[in-house]
Parts: sequence; structure tokens; C-alpha cells
Amino acid sequence: MNILLSFDNDEYKVYSIAIFIKKIPESSSWFNVLRETLRIFTNQGAAFSWCGTELSSPNPIIFTPVESGNIYAFYAEKTGLICNTGLEDEMKDLTEEQIKKIYQLFW
Repeated sequence: MNILLSFDNDEYKVYSIAIFIKKIPESSSWFNVLRETLRIFTNQGAAFSWCGTELSSPNPIIFTPVESGNIYAFYAEKTGLICNTGLEDEMKDLTEEQIKKIYQLFW
């Protein structure tokens, strides 16, 4: 893992981390691999973790209904894994409705 960016303010601290996959898992285990990878961060104290595309912002403002977008997967103990596409499917970001629910839980 490589920390690409770190920033914080009075409310939170964010790390943007690049994780490179050495071996693509079986399609049937993709959601489990994704969940366990994102849980690494929540197990260390993060309130939640997410996976975005190269267009995704590392700033949690992307979970506000106005700024949302480019979020592939989200994980928190409160929600479990939220992801709309499997490994072999055309990628779909989280929906506006999913992002609104996440926002309501954490802000």
C-alpha cells in the first residue's frame, strides 16, 4: 500500500491509499475480497472506508448529495459492504440514494 495523500481538519483525518492487486481473485469471491480489504481500515479505527475510481476525491465531501460521485464501493460496520457491480460487470458507481443513506448515517 502506498499513501498518496493525507490531510486532516478538526473533524476527521483522511488517507488516500493506492492498493495494487497482484492476483485477480475469482469472480465468485470478489465481494468478500473487497469487503475484507476495506475492513482493514475500519478494524484500525476508521469510521468507514471506500474505493473510488481515478476520478474519485479522497475528501469525504463526496458523500454529500451535492458533491457525490465516482465511488465504487463503501464499507462501514453500520452498513456492511455497499457495491453495485461484480468483478466481471460493467462498473457502476454507488447511486445517489445510497450516498444519501451513507450521508445520513455519518453526518
